[in-house]
Amino acid sequence: MPLPTIMDAYSGEPMLLITDHYRVKDWGALAQTLATQDDVQGGRKSGWDRLIDCDDGQMRSAVTINIGKSTDQIELFYKTKSYADQGRPWFEALAGEAVEFGCRVLSDPKGIMINVPSGHVEKRGVNVSGLHPEAVAEAIEKAIHRTYANWADEPLQALSGKTPRQAIGTRVGLERVKGLLRSYEASERRQAAQQERREISYSFLWDALEISP
Repeated sequence: MPLPTIMDAYSGEPMLLITDHYRVKDWGALAQTLATQDDVQGGRKSGWDRLIDCDDGQMRSAVTINIGKSTDQIELFYKTKSYADQGRPWFEALAGEAVEFGCRVLSDPKGIMINVPSGHVEKRGVNVSGLHPEAVAEAIEKAIHRTYANWADEPLQALSGKTPRQAIGTRVGLERVKGLLRSYEASERRQAAQQERREISYSFLWDALEISP
């Protein structure tokens, strides 16, 4: 079964989950600058969100600024390419010398790929120069969990417009959902092997529907 294209519900763009990694050189300056922005909420302890006022009256996050595992790291997460294309120059102009760009990690539901500005690509998969494989796996894992957070209740083209939870109500639908999940896992297995990192588990999707492989 072909993998579906996951779309952002508001913008209508394909999901291309993007995480920009930065080293923080001056936490005080960064926090102070973000605090001056009317469209940014949050703080150093929990991270920040830049909110946009949408046409449907809802406020949505255009970028989430997460605190990294290391004390001098932050991760900017975007759901689509256009959010990232607009968000990176906005953030870097705002933060200035307080941060230093490290690398960009992209996670596509149809496969995982890593993009580095320097164009450093190895024959065996794609590797991020200066980023440990476990750090890449963690970033990808976070992105996968974010994009599939509501997957069980989102209509999918591959299921004829039904949500996975609706589809499993019939025997045929249940098998289609299982096939879809297995295809996700097979794609991830291939990508993980190519990139020489650990495989990301999709067991949380099986658990959400209370079904077994």
